[in-house]
Amino acid sequence: MKCIECNGNQFEMDERLGELSCIDCGYIAVTELFEQSVRYVSDGEVIHSPTKLLGSKPNSMEKNWLKSANSHLARGLNMCNILLASLMVNHPLKDRVEECYSQLYRKNVLTNYGIEEKATAVVYYVLRENRTPVSLKELKQEFSCNTRTLNRAIKRINKHYNNVSAYNKIDPLYKLKQVTSKITDELNFASNCQEVLELFEPLTQDTDWVKETPYYASICWIAKNIYLHPIKQQEIAKKASVSSSQIKLTTKKLLALIGYEKCSQVRGKNINELRRN
Repeated sequence: MKCIECNGNQFEMDERLGELSCIDCGYIAVTELFEQSVRYVSDGEVIHSPTKLLGSKPNSMEKNWLKSANSHLARGLNMCNILLASLMVNHPLKDRVEECYSQLYRKNVLTNYGIEEKATAVVYYVLRENRTPVSLKELKQEFSCNTRTLNRAIKRINKHYNNVSAYNKIDPLYKLKQVTSKITDELNFASNCQEVLELFEPLTQDTDWVKETPYYASICWIAKNIYLHPIKQQEIAKKASVSSSQIKLTTKKLLALIGYEKCSQVRGKNINELRRN
């Protein structure tokens, strides 16, 4: 068996995805290797071939179908990555999104939807599955998708995975990382912000706090003061897409929980000392 793209003859099997790909160029030669039949499309008509065994030589029609399917899948995965990148650079859920999209594509779960709608629905599902705070209104803007259509697609994904209650409680650490990644790529700053978040989370857990972006931007501002990072409040506000007044108001409420009124009172203080207070 030779690769129809580069004529290579070395392949590797991904049992998780059910794909046989060329080691040299990465072309996906066969999907669903052990199905009873292979389905492909010719001039818009769905055709079922006789049983295909691993290593059998594809005819020209099957080659065209495999090439088209591979291209469509790659485009869908690329759109998923564009959506993830708009939320966070090097998104940690990239592999899970690719896994879900590939599974749903091969099982024809979203066949009646456009490629942009598929990508948006899959990304939204995986984000909420992993307690990631994101609104469908925000996510759909990247490709200008229709809300009603997306909701139907998401419902179909939930049904496929038998996961109708996939939307777990929001993970505050993820939301914080989302905000800090917009402010700076300095790992030390992100780590310090996490320590401050861990200080305030227990204090706000059983209250009526609305934990939107201003809350996490204020955590960053407090961290800047405790750890003396050279970043201005206006910069945090601009990059987090909130106002300075929102940060000031939220910061004042947070500091009151640990017995302080102003950021100047915690500037340079040891975080463990603040925990004891």
